[in-house]
Amino acid sequence: MRKKLIRSTAMFTLLSLFLLLAGCASSDTLIIDGEVAREIENRINVLAYDEFQYLRGNTPGNIRNGGEILIAGDQLEIVQRMEFGDDSVLSYLQSIPLQYLDSYSTQYDYISEMNGPMVTKIGSDIYYLDTYPSRLNLDTFISEQLCGCEATAFEFFDGIGYFSDIDGNIYSVTAEETPVVSQLLFEAGRLLNIDSNHIYTIVGADENEEMAVYDRNSLLEISRIGGGPFIDAQISGQYLYYRNGFELRRISLIDPNERERASMIDVKEYAILSHTLVIADVKGGLYASHLDGTGIMKLSADKASSLHMMDDMVFYRNGYDMDRWYAIRLSTDRRFAVIGETMTDGGIQFFPLSTDTDTRANSFFGGYVSSLEVSSNPLGLTPIVEGTHPLFIDLMNEERPRFYTYHNQYTNPENIDLIITITKKETVIGRYTDDYLAYRTDSILSLYTLTSPRPILTLIQQGLPPIEVKHGKGDRYGVPASWHTKALEIMDLIENQNS
Repeated sequence: MRKKLIRSTAMFTLLSLFLLLAGCASSDTLIIDGEVAREIENRINVLAYDEFQYLRGNTPGNIRNGGEILIAGDQLEIVQRMEFGDDSVLSYLQSIPLQYLDSYSTQYDYISEMNGPMVTKIGSDIYYLDTYPSRLNLDTFISEQLCGCEATAFEFFDGIGYFSDIDGNIYSVTAEETPVVSQLLFEAGRLLNIDSNHIYTIVGADENEEMAVYDRNSLLEISRIGGGPFIDAQISGQYLYYRNGFELRRISLIDPNERERASMIDVKEYAILSHTLVIADVKGGLYASHLDGTGIMKLSADKASSLHMMDDMVFYRNGYDMDRWYAIRLSTDRRFAVIGETMTDGGIQFFPLSTDTDTRANSFFGGYVSSLEVSSNPLGLTPIVEGTHPLFIDLMNEERPRFYTYHNQYTNPENIDLIITITKKETVIGRYTDDYLAYRTDSILSLYTLTSPRPILTLIQQGLPPIEVKHGKGDRYGVPASWHTKALEIMDLIENQNS
């Protein structure tokens, strides 16, 4: 996975401010030791941490971004979409054992139709918002409304549900077999957040929008913060995060005059969990940072939407792969499709030549390719690559080679100075009970210069395993996986050695 680190200027700015103030007050040199410097740098990260996050069900950010992902116990509950020709969409719930994530044999069950954000899972019940606060029992597959109030927001805190209705009234609802609904506030606005001490709501609209803060014990309003609209707002610790156009901003709840941009990335969506802020850039790309916006790291070049954060994973819909669900495990930097084959990061990057160009390339390189030696053993040493114009030749099709170029860089055969062939290798991985064999079809990528028939680098992309249970006689073969990921490794090698 490619990463890009962006240097933060926050520390430099704070230190400059201290030095400027000191210069105005005295001619003495101001010295800030390392401990004080770290305290300055970490202040926002400490105050923005949500100490109540483990008392919540789904996170406020996940619910805001669709509430389509929920991890409870050893299961991943995930909402999939099925689109039809008349532009109608069916949203349905699937359950995937966590042990099968990031594997070729992902197993999942179809559960039920699901048309609203999932708020939490308690026992066998998933609580969600579909016009009305509702719950779905996973044992009986029966859905029921918790009350007859149309809700504008719904979340859980410490095992109790809270929601606002269309008139701005705030209610609590228990998770008992027979739910008990109690009204807490009258015409207080749209529910934004709950913690042990406060209820936060949004009142008004557009530029007149404000955030109201209520004491949970007395149920009295204790403060308001203006300056809206607060688009995609979320409380995290002692800060209010929200979007203003493409800017992500934050306001201190301790001192509302402390208002600043929370990230230098132009924000399409964002999500917060623990000490991590994840942002989907409006121009594409997925980034992670500290809560204060520093330490930015590029996670992926994908066109991401529907951001969800659970445990140490970021889930998102990949616009480069028909909005299928992808995940990135932050602890290992591992990126993968939740179900099915994983597309290369940033979308398709290897393109077939046009018919005329392909025909010319075949006549130019056909004889040369037939003389090449193929090795199925990976070559361990990193070679010195002298060349910058590669051509990828797929020999998996026995009828004729297919030619591919990286980002449409191909111009004419005379400019090509590197050849990468893709051939197949069938590997026995087991035997069926009727004594027939199970094969995995691997892709072998071999890098050549034009001066030798021997490869200077060999990489192997393992294919998918064949079916576990077969009907009828005969061997079974798994389908090849995309060779594009290994091809990108070769392009990285070429670009790094020629940069």
